[in-house]
Amino acid sequence: MLFPKRGPVELLDQMYTIAFWMTGSLQQTYDLVYKTYERVNSHTSDIGLFRAFKEVYNEDFSRKSTPPPYPSSDPAISILRQQDREIRLAVLLVEVCELHYHEIAIIMEQPIETIRLWLSSGRKTFLASSISFAIAG
Repeated sequence: MLFPKRGPVELLDQMYTIAFWMTGSLQQTYDLVYKTYERVNSHTSDIGLFRAFKEVYNEDFSRKSTPPPYPSSDPAISILRQQDREIRLAVLLVEVCELHYHEIAIIMEQPIETIRLWLSSGRKTFLASSISFAIAG
């Protein structure tokens, strides 16, 4: 077996962490995790759990997250926001859940090269936002 399998119960703490980073709200975090776990059972793999998380987030929560500072009427901006959310999720799956690039490629339904690119740019973005947060705080 290439990757160790963890069940939904073992991943609960990590799910809450990722959900909070994705939504920025405690109430939305609880709702997102609850709705995700409604879609899975005790035999669901870790990849299946994170796929369900991604689906629930995209269906119900991506519009409720903190509003961006730029107008939303332009379709190109909407596409960029979606890609930003996917990049953020990919970085969190590596850093919080310690998933391998191949597993993330399966979850995100993207080629592994795309995942590598996302992780490279996403880590730089997270680092820059963390530094500016620390300076402002």
